[in-house]
Amino acid sequence: MTLPDCTSYPPLQPNPDVSGKGVYSSHSFGTCETNDILTRCQVLAGFLVPPFLTLALCVVQYLLDKERSSDLDEAVKVKTRQILALVARCFRAEFDLSSKSSEHWISAIEGAILAFSDQQVITGVSILISGFSQLRSGISSYHWQSVVNLAWLSSVTHLITLTSLRRQARGNSPFRWWRIIAMGIMAAMLIGAIIPVGFLTSEQAHIPYSFPAWCLYHPRTDWGGFVFPIYNGFYVFLIVLILVGSYIRRVYTLFPSDGKPSPIVSSLRKYFEGTLSTLEDLEPQHIALKIMALAAYSSVRSSYTVLVSGYRLFGSRLWEVLDF
Repeated sequence: MTLPDCTSYPPLQPNPDVSGKGVYSSHSFGTCETNDILTRCQVLAGFLVPPFLTLALCVVQYLLDKERSSDLDEAVKVKTRQILALVARCFRAEFDLSSKSSEHWISAIEGAILAFSDQQVITGVSILISGFSQLRSGISSYHWQSVVNLAWLSSVTHLITLTSLRRQARGNSPFRWWRIIAMGIMAAMLIGAIIPVGFLTSEQAHIPYSFPAWCLYHPRTDWGGFVFPIYNGFYVFLIVLILVGSYIRRVYTLFPSDGKPSPIVSSLRKYFEGTLSTLEDLEPQHIALKIMALAAYSSVRSSYTVLVSGYRLFGSRLWEVLDF
């Protein structure tokens, strides 16, 4: 097979495997102008509807789930249920989570989340395989960005579903490992697809839409008559860090836990509490020393409060569900 020519390439052409009817759904608003390749008012219905429907189901499952979690989660659930009960009374309806019907609803929602979870893994891996298989045949940089964006959406959607499915995963080892392996494969492929995006997100980037994505993986080849862009390594590093961090965190929560804080958190808590206790016991005689001691105590106390609040927020299921 002839490799793509980075100096002479055809105009941008439609790619049904990436932006066909099975992937995109066009929807016109008013007098929007469209053409065969770029649709100005294109809606990603094929990909956007399932992820946001999955997010909605995960939120509902989070609010209805009776499993004991963090204090923040419990407070949010209590307040939300009170609001829903008040709204139900306004419409003369009943809202009782203790009934058997609510258990059936929770079971049905978890089944739907499970189906969407598997769908997102298969969808993400499929779109990445489609993109990689077309590299040597000259897939354009425009369509390559579509591949990366769609795979990223599938990846984060699947990670959200793992939050709602952790109870099943903790009690079912095959269930857990299948998702860890599948998500690991998709994450590895996605990282490989993200690497050349650093050339496309640079401020100096003026790469044509029709430029072959294969050339982005071979920056030492002749790219023709436009200015070679500076690689945006910070952007790529940040995206990969977010992806890997989210994956590791979700994997950690899939395993049974005793609920105790980590040794690092316990050590920090002891350090701050010991420092605060020491500052409280100080009784300086000079007014200047009293002001300095009070300022030090207030600073340490404020830092400790912020860290504890952040730890409780980032450790809650609420943050995992809304971290979309």
